[in-house]
Amino acid sequence: MDFRNSSLKIDQAVLICTNFVFFPLGLLVNLFQVFFFARKRYMKTTMGPYFIAISLNNIVALSMTAMRFIGLSDFHQIFTKISLWCNIIPFLTRLAFQACSWLNFFYTFDRAIFVLYPAIYNKCNHKNLLVCLIFLLTYIILVLSNLPNLFYEIKEIEFVLQNETMSVCSGSVVVNLVREMLSQAVGIYVPFLLMLAVNLCLVWKVMESRRKFKSVKELNFACPLLVSNLFFLLFQLPFSVYMIYSIILTLNPELHISENFNSFMPTLDTVSRVIACINYSFYLGVQSLLNKTSQKDIKKLINSGFIKCFGNSQRIFPSSRTTTN
Repeated sequence: MDFRNSSLKIDQAVLICTNFVFFPLGLLVNLFQVFFFARKRYMKTTMGPYFIAISLNNIVALSMTAMRFIGLSDFHQIFTKISLWCNIIPFLTRLAFQACSWLNFFYTFDRAIFVLYPAIYNKCNHKNLLVCLIFLLTYIILVLSNLPNLFYEIKEIEFVLQNETMSVCSGSVVVNLVREMLSQAVGIYVPFLLMLAVNLCLVWKVMESRRKFKSVKELNFACPLLVSNLFFLLFQLPFSVYMIYSIILTLNPELHISENFNSFMPTLDTVSRVIACINYSFYLGVQSLLNKTSQKDIKKLINSGFIKCFGNSQRIFPSSRTTTN
């Protein structure tokens, strides 16, 4: 019982701290990225559309996760009895999480082609239109694969021994199985493996010969891409492990698991989602900071902002020199 209470307290502390501290910061970072990459310099390439789409999707993922955490906190548990928290929020949350993985894979693939085969890449016309079509098809496929979430409903489960009644959001065994199989295969493991394969290919090409890169600029794209993708994949692992556990329970509902482990599962769910959201909040920022071109742009933007603020302050508060009559 002590372990269960401790796990619940830790879970509630993480839920509250994340909602009031981390999520607002993540939203601000992604909003900054939207405006930063919306400039003409980036919109002339595929980098602008990709980073804007990823940032907007991250905002949705963070917002939906925040709403989920609000529903799970002690202060707002009444909301968990509303159907919105049972099917719509999980639907949008999973959709946004899965889209993050796919969008990052497509961007990785785009940069890999640019670095390894610049001649072929440059011959392709209307790249931004192609990117928009990729976005559209990706979301259509993910919406279809997440439709089972909409068949979930709130059920009242009575625990005779504890003399308690709990509201649980659940579906039939078939719906549970289809949801977990589709959403995990399509939304997590396929893009994870594809991104891993593209990165391994890129590493192999880099190690094979640096002559593959015709300029330092192309090499500057490759190295940050590899490092940031490594962090992206590592930060996805906890949530992937939790999802594997979920599908095991779906396939074996009678599986005997210790009470202490079951008590720890809500905390694992919360922490794994927080780690994934950290990934979504700062992945592009890390990649941009590692990229020398983006570093210069960020410094220029910050410096120009300081200069404007300083100039405005000079106009508002002119020289503080005192004169005597």
